[in-house]
Amino acid sequence: MTKKKSNLYLLAVFFTIIILVTVPNALAVGLAGAVLEKFFFTPGLEKTYNYVIISNTDRAMDHDVSTGGDLGQYFTPSITKVNIPLGGTAQFSAKLKLPQELAPGEHRAYICASESQPRGGGGVEGGASIGARAVVCGVIIVFSPYPGKALEFTNFDVKNVSRNENATFKIDVLGL
Repeated sequence: MTKKKSNLYLLAVFFTIIILVTVPNALAVGLAGAVLEKFFFTPGLEKTYNYVIISNTDRAMDHDVSTGGDLGQYFTPSITKVNIPLGGTAQFSAKLKLPQELAPGEHRAYICASESQPRGGGGVEGGASIGARAVVCGVIIVFSPYPGKALEFTNFDVKNVSRNENATFKIDVLGL
């Protein structure tokens, strides 16, 4: 390798190290638990979900817990705000209590965890700055069948059969 190429190589390595040292890590918030669940509507159904908020922020920070979506009003979290220490976690639960009736179609409920204060805000007095805050949501999807357009299967019956024998299935079907 020539001396000129060697110097260019060392210069590239030097600048790469400078960039890696001066650029901050990505800081975020995560949510563990039922982050996506789908099921069919059952009138008055009650379910409890357990979640863990995972934070890798650079300091202790408050986090908000909120609900949303067209079924958000039926979702009740056990907490609405929690302070999570540096690199820590927090646990909470959320109860979903569905109504007795629900319009046909797909409905969604969101349970979200977000940082309370933005990062990067501040700046020079009289100047402008941009701040960011991380938000993560779990999604519960409830499908309410259309009347007359769905089937309910009951009494599924199959006799024991041996290998290579024909099997007879009996299924009672009810149109909703």
